[in-house]
Amino acid sequence: MQEYGNRRINRREVIRTLAFAGVASVGVNATPAFSGSVKKGGALRIATAFGSNSDSLNPATFTNDFMRSAAFMFGNCLTEIDGNGQVVGELAETCEASDDAKTWIFKLRKGVEFHSGKSLEVEDVIATFNYHRNSKSKSSVRGLLSSVRTIRNDGDHGIIFELNTGNADFPYLVSDCRLIIKPKLSADTINPGEAVGTGGYKIEKFEPGVSIAATKSSNYFKSAQANFDSVEMKVITDWRDRHNALLYGQVDHIDQVDPKLAGLFSGHPGINFLESPGKLHYSFPMRFDVSPFDNANLRLALRHSIDREGLLKAVLHGHGRIGNDHPVSDISRYYNEQLEQRVFDVNLARNLYKKSGHVGPIRLSVSNAAFPVAVEAAWYIKTSVVKAGIDVQVVHQPSAGYWTDIWNKTGWCASYWSARVTEDWMLSDAYGRASAWNETAWRDTESSKQFNQLLISARAELDDSRRREMYHECQKLIHLDSGAIIPVWQNHLHASSRNLMHAETVAGNYVNDGGRLAERWWFA
Repeated sequence: MQEYGNRRINRREVIRTLAFAGVASVGVNATPAFSGSVKKGGALRIATAFGSNSDSLNPATFTNDFMRSAAFMFGNCLTEIDGNGQVVGELAETCEASDDAKTWIFKLRKGVEFHSGKSLEVEDVIATFNYHRNSKSKSSVRGLLSSVRTIRNDGDHGIIFELNTGNADFPYLVSDCRLIIKPKLSADTINPGEAVGTGGYKIEKFEPGVSIAATKSSNYFKSAQANFDSVEMKVITDWRDRHNALLYGQVDHIDQVDPKLAGLFSGHPGINFLESPGKLHYSFPMRFDVSPFDNANLRLALRHSIDREGLLKAVLHGHGRIGNDHPVSDISRYYNEQLEQRVFDVNLARNLYKKSGHVGPIRLSVSNAAFPVAVEAAWYIKTSVVKAGIDVQVVHQPSAGYWTDIWNKTGWCASYWSARVTEDWMLSDAYGRASAWNETAWRDTESSKQFNQLLISARAELDDSRRREMYHECQKLIHLDSGAIIPVWQNHLHASSRNLMHAETVAGNYVNDGGRLAERWWFA
């Protein structure tokens, strides 16, 4: 989608650009980074750092990059994000919108089939969305869809979405992996746990938190993609085992290369090393609804007692950038570069901590299931904050069940966000009042109320300069008042065998080419 620039433009002008991109998007659309043309065949083996024994094929429960990759193996969304970070059509061939961006019409591609042989119909899309947005739904994407008032069939292979408020980024939102389209059971129901989709691969075996195996679908509508005969993705959370699996030829690709070994992989003659800045950030959320993190002085004391530059050097070995306690990346369009950087200030932190009145240790729950260097980062935080007189007790949690039993429940823990394509999406998912993923429970302060009002206004604003001001203010409010501790951004670090090829441009919105490695890459 084109940049808005500094002028108000007709919304249909933007959508016509999107529609054209959607028609042209099917197939590999970038120059190969390595010699040789795109080839078919081979068995792809991937090792990922992410996964949980609570994972399921129900899209409402997806919480990590293992399930994102799985989703894009067997399913498709109305739109997708390409390697350049642009939204293009996937199951939707075109889309249009009203001038106020409240009404969106998506036209489905014809000839698309589910793995069962059933043709994709408008009713499948409606049932999928209604499953996530109904009043009894526990879907993690329900908050993202809270602005959708009605969904209906336009009678011409199209779906009409009526929103309560305008949303200039709506085509981006429907690319979310949790919104892969499944066959309807009724107008409001799908079989959420059924591994039937329209994607390039059929799921043959799925073990939660362990592995997923799939074979190529014979009726995939993207004939130039899904190039492998089969794909197996294994969850290997231990970085040593994951790295050795690649070095000893047991897998073809790994994500989350340990930063201290980046030099080893980048200089290895049999390995392609890929590093790129992205929107991945590590977070240590403090929940407002769990004591003592309801204390503003304590939260601010912890934020100022962390040596961010030291953490970046010691834990990430420089493979990242300094964070500023808000989730909008420095490579994002509406990044607030004028916001003062929070610094390591022992005296200020000590005074704030005394002012908080808190005594005794503060528990920080961590596991490398959160991110590969989470435990190491937690211990660095412990040694940093003690200089301000703060005692942090690092609590090692088991990897199994971390995302269901610890994250989004415990007062202070380790977390990570692969971020989102747009500012609205990132801010809504992680800090929006209605979001089930509001990991800091930041909902009831005056600043959070102001934030949510700004978020709604910015979502529908078509004046680029005004929209920029709103998102800058949103970042400032999170920085000043929320429970977010975001000390660093990590670059994406991947390593692959030399015979695994990819396009010149690789998506940076999520690891593994935006979760679409199995669809977009190929063997030489």
